[in-house]
Amino acid sequence: MLIYFAIQGCPDFLTLEIDEEYTGKEHIIQTTLERLFLRDGSPAPHLIFVRVGKHSPAHKLAWTAHRNKGNGVKKVTAKQILALLAPKKP
Repeated sequence: MLIYFAIQGCPDFLTLEIDEEYTGKEHIIQTTLERLFLRDGSPAPHLIFVRVGKHSPAHKLAWTAHRNKGNGVKKVTAKQILALLAPKKP
């Protein structure tokens, strides 16, 4: 779900690379994201699962954000997450 919040509203995402951190869970991640985008009426990005090494720019950015305690990083509240779990009203 946090992946959804991170890219929600970014129309430039046609393809998204996701780390293979949870091997064997790719289908669950893909299905969940597709359902969340469908719920919003937005097109879901094409997902590619890849190994992101410790020397990749993505890893360096995540580590820098962690060390800076998320300074400049999009924040998500528990209320936003719970709203996604609730059934959508017609």
